[in-house]
Amino acid sequence: MTTSAYRPLAGVRVVELGHIVAGPTAGMICHQLGAEVIKIEPPDRGDQARHMPALGSGMFPYLNRGKKSVAIDLKHAEGRAAFLRLVPTVDVVVTNYAPGVAERLGVDYAALAAVNPRLVYAQIGGFLPGPYHDRPALDEVVQMMSGLAYMTGPAGRPLRAGAPVIDMTASLFAVVGILSALLAARTTGRGRYLESALYEASLFYMGQQFATYELIREPSIPFPERGAAGRNGWGVYDIFTTADGRPLFLAITSDKHWTAFCRRFGLGPPFDGPDYRTNADRVAHRDILIPTLRDLLGRWAFADLAAALLAEGIPHAPVRAPEDVLADPETVAGMDTVHYRDRTLHVPRLPLAADGAPAAPADEAVPALGADTAAVLTAAGLSPEAVADLARRGIVRVAPPEPRPAAEGGQTGWA
Repeated sequence: MTTSAYRPLAGVRVVELGHIVAGPTAGMICHQLGAEVIKIEPPDRGDQARHMPALGSGMFPYLNRGKKSVAIDLKHAEGRAAFLRLVPTVDVVVTNYAPGVAERLGVDYAALAAVNPRLVYAQIGGFLPGPYHDRPALDEVVQMMSGLAYMTGPAGRPLRAGAPVIDMTASLFAVVGILSALLAARTTGRGRYLESALYEASLFYMGQQFATYELIREPSIPFPERGAAGRNGWGVYDIFTTADGRPLFLAITSDKHWTAFCRRFGLGPPFDGPDYRTNADRVAHRDILIPTLRDLLGRWAFADLAAALLAEGIPHAPVRAPEDVLADPETVAGMDTVHYRDRTLHVPRLPLAADGAPAAPADEAVPALGADTAAVLTAAGLSPEAVADLARRGIVRVAPPEPRPAAEGGQTGWA
């Protein structure tokens, strides 16, 4: 088992009434911060993400490793009663149920706070309270609605981000709220009902664009079109193709880096002179500058170009697909391992370091549906016979635990 000196949520018990991305992401973050996370799933099928095919198949193991799976039919009165036995022992409930679902199931904040006034309850929804509150929402829906997709794709072709960034961002804000509410509960003795939402999370990313429009009152230009429109904020902020056909992103955002670049790559007049000295100068001359750099850098092999840029401390990057990232041993060395469907997968750790130390590696398994039902419910006061009876009637599901890796438990933390 990985030991840790920094697990700020150790001793905190979280119940996740989550599915797909948003709720499970918040649960995953709490788990990586040291909390015990109990995932409540329908006994007949579990989280829908368990059955995602093809390009969605990695979602469940990434977001749910290391949790406990308790399978209960909350639509059944006896299932709900079994669930309520857990509530007095829980510090946090996080959910991304659609509007009205928690109330229909009797697991909304009012119902649970009556049992446990110290409970922190975080609801991740589509919209915060207001005129849109009860509208249905998905990650891509709010990217379109907030203007984010418009700014990401070429003109006339709005494009969502290549990851569920809004689901995950709303989850991050939910965790921020959870942490602050847990701190407050230490002194007040009372919990709090929190809401975070996809739409407002997407708006948060767009704040700069809103402020810019209100300052200059000019139509917004999508990022892919800014170079052609002569409206880039940076003079050199582009993808270039090297002699061996590999793409490289180059970002020269400081005048110091531009001077170093000219020296290293032999760019003489006029590029090393006053007409190109500042970023604003380089923006004004992009129509000349960028074609010149495409020709220059196109004569360099990728490895030589990357080494030269690194030596000068100039920001740059290869343009990589996910499989290329997994071929980078330095990156993979900083990932967790997850055991799922007889495979060992590599997934990112929580992107934090404490006192200069990154999170220690975790080697974890993904829970089978209902793997922890019996243990959790008997610890909450149900007899083994009562749990077995509920299982026979399909109100709960009890499954044998998944085989655990050799490093039993393997909690993420800081050594």
